[in-house]
Amino acid sequence: MKKLLFVLSALALLAVGYGLFRWTFKQTAVPIPVVQETKPASAVLVTNNNTVSQYPRTMQYYVDNYNFENSDTTEMLNTTARSNLVYFINNIIPSLSDKDDAQLIVWWVDIEGILGRNPWAFSNCLDKYSGPGVDCLSKGGYKSGNWQVGYGVQVYYDASNNFSSLQSVFNSIYPGNTPKEIGDNVLKQAGQDGMVYPDSLTLDEIIKNPSANTNSMSNAYWGSVLMRDLKISARLEAPIVTAWTCYGKNNGQVVTIPKWCASYTALIKTHSKSMKIIINTWNDIINKGS
Repeated sequence: MKKLLFVLSALALLAVGYGLFRWTFKQTAVPIPVVQETKPASAVLVTNNNTVSQYPRTMQYYVDNYNFENSDTTEMLNTTARSNLVYFINNIIPSLSDKDDAQLIVWWVDIEGILGRNPWAFSNCLDKYSGPGVDCLSKGGYKSGNWQVGYGVQVYYDASNNFSSLQSVFNSIYPGNTPKEIGDNVLKQAGQDGMVYPDSLTLDEIIKNPSANTNSMSNAYWGSVLMRDLKISARLEAPIVTAWTCYGKNNGQVVTIPKWCASYTALIKTHSKSMKIIINTWNDIINKGS
């Protein structure tokens, strides 16, 4: 009888001990972190903005006004390009002027091979994709046509080009921000971990001394970082693309096709199809709300 009581007591103590152990473990155990899958950013579509609501324009509009060819394709943009189009609609179009053709801008971004990748990181040096960390000035690419960034904006300097417009465009879009704040955000969005925009480098210094070095990179490079900000990039590109003349018309007027347009004119059928794919996807985004 005594042995039985002893065994029962021991079992009871074990049960209490096990219960305390489980309670303590539940209180102190650290949850295993779950790695979230990274997906392209998307958002509910903005529809209450007057500039946004006029788009997408029909294919016929671009046939009549810019001499595009008609296309009956039903194709859509891929997932990444679609996500970048949603971002463009929500965040870029509202910052543009009514004079800018937002649809031509995003079409340009697509035919230049940028819409399907991360435009914050896009840098094309000497007509080849180089990645965002390459200082193209050091490779002789600091002249017209040799260095494109962001939405396909050219990085070079003279009295009549994008680089000389950087300061006024920056101040217009970001009157309350410093170049460092915007530059650091671009580097973050581009995935350039460990790289920071120089603390005290001004826009004036960049424009006046593009070949000077700051933090082991040319000032032109730091200017190109700011031009990769997508609002700045779109604003710089807007007047150039809106004045598109490579197919022989601009805003319905017959124009002489410039010599530099030869490669684009040769691809009019392919590029017209690209516009129709953008229109298809844009309408689908509107119908689905995202």
